[in-house]
Amino acid sequence: MGISRQEYERLLGVCATSRSVSFEQLQPGQISASELPCDRKPGPLDDLQTRDPRQAVLRAITRLPQRQKLVLSLYYVEERNLREIGEILDLSESRVCQIHSEALMHVRADLADAA
Repeated sequence: MGISRQEYERLLGVCATSRSVSFEQLQPGQISASELPCDRKPGPLDDLQTRDPRQAVLRAITRLPQRQKLVLSLYYVEERNLREIGEILDLSESRVCQIHSEALMHVRADLADAA
């Protein structure tokens, strides 16, 4: 799977208007900051690079209801499978799966809100 001709031509146009700058040869006053390649709007990748994603996930998990936290802990920390978790919590395997899915949905939503 490739890109369309239209997209290729658009990218080619973007590249043609770009300007390469050697930082070693750059003298003060030769080029404005707006011409530097790094002068762009921050995106989602920048957010991930400036924040510790593990801390964001931990904060999201602390906001979960106790049962969801317990299921995630048993699943990811204790490395128990859904059947084993169901036996520990006296729940069916399918109910444990539902709780696990709900917990992940809450964590994802919390992370999306924080971004």
